[in-house]
Amino acid sequence: MKRKSSKQQDLTKPEFADLLHKHCFAYLGGSVDRFVDLRHPKARRYVYPVKDKKGRMLRRDTLAALLAARAAYEAELAGEETKRQEVIALAERLAPTALPTDRASLEGPAAVHQMAEDFRTIVTRSDGVTRRDLRLVGWRDEQITAHAEAARELGYARECGVAA
Repeated sequence: MKRKSSKQQDLTKPEFADLLHKHCFAYLGGSVDRFVDLRHPKARRYVYPVKDKKGRMLRRDTLAALLAARAAYEAELAGEETKRQEVIALAERLAPTALPTDRASLEGPAAVHQMAEDFRTIVTRSDGVTRRDLRLVGWRDEQITAHAEAARELGYARECGVAA
């Protein structure tokens, strides 16, 4: 049985052109003599054509090299996305302990008690408590106006050990 030469097993020019178009690759001919992946133009990955000893392009091997380069780049992107998702998951785990509780929904005695605790906490870090300090931990201006005096008195009483 007669063996086909490697040239006969290779893709024809029209087949190769169709496959390049189908897979979104472009050939930069002339002195550049490289292929570029149009699906990932920012990848800045140029693939040189696979050539035989005589300098002829082996189309089937070149297409395989192009697809392998794309797969490697997409694997790199997937790895970066996995890292990003891990960071997001960590932030979601830490956020409830790092962020203050929602104080905007508190009203009445619950608001006074929470604001008194906030006064005591903030005073441990600075000389006094300002409106800005309370806004930073989640209080609205209306709440500050309505409950600040009662919360200050309650916080002072708790700090001094007086039952309130």
